[in-house]
Amino acid sequence: MTMKKLSKTEFANIAGVSEKTVQRWCVQHRENLKKLFTPPKAKKLHPLAVKYLSQHYCVDLPPRISRQ
Repeated sequence: MTMKKLSKTEFANIAGVSEKTVQRWCVQHRENLKKLFTPPKAKKLHPLAVKYLSQHYCVDLPPRISRQ
């Protein structure tokens, strides 16, 4: 499965949460996200970070985001 880079705002809209919530998720998981090429201040989430957060928080990504 290949993923697409998303802004934190786009990910928040897909997840149905506020941008502030996504920001908190990123802070809580900063060590793992750094390993996935997404530093804490990044505006966009690397595809591996999108996959990690969506799996951790049970976010269903639309087909246009997660292509198989």
